[in-house]
Amino acid sequence: LVGTPFPAGTSLATLFMDFAKTEVFITFREGKTLFFEKRFRAAHSLLSKAVEMSPNNILYQVFLARNLAGLRKFGRSLRHYQIALQIGKTRIPVQRLERVRQEMEAVKKRRSPFWNAMLSPFTKETSTWIESPRDEMIDETNRAISRMARNKKQLDSQKEHKRLK
Repeated sequence: LVGTPFPAGTSLATLFMDFAKTEVFITFREGKTLFFEKRFRAAHSLLSKAVEMSPNNILYQVFLARNLAGLRKFGRSLRHYQIALQIGKTRIPVQRLERVRQEMEAVKKRRSPFWNAMLSPFTKETSTWIESPRDEMIDETNRAISRMARNKKQLDSQKEHKRLK
């Protein structure tokens, strides 16, 4: 604000909204810094506050989940990973968040290491991702287009080869 002109159409309401967004971002960054310093207890309150102020932010949910795992609060950690995955499903395009899924599986293993070790020979790895019909159709269309382009390239290559003979 100091020394800079306001953008056209700025109102007091938009300024306050920008300040609120800045506060959320700074709160998250401070919590994230504490998390990376492995100061999980101090990071917890800041990351919780960031999630409270912006509950639909996937990144905030994931960092809170990571921090809770660092505090060995695995049940709560898993809940925030699930929230992040649910938010990802509502985005357009849908976000699969494979790394988040892998982290969540690792937390599940840390939560019950004995039972995980006992049951692992009897269970097979399965994906928790449920493909929506819309996504399946888009993926299949992309594969078909890719096959057609590859076939066209091969045909063009064969025609060029015949032409040069």
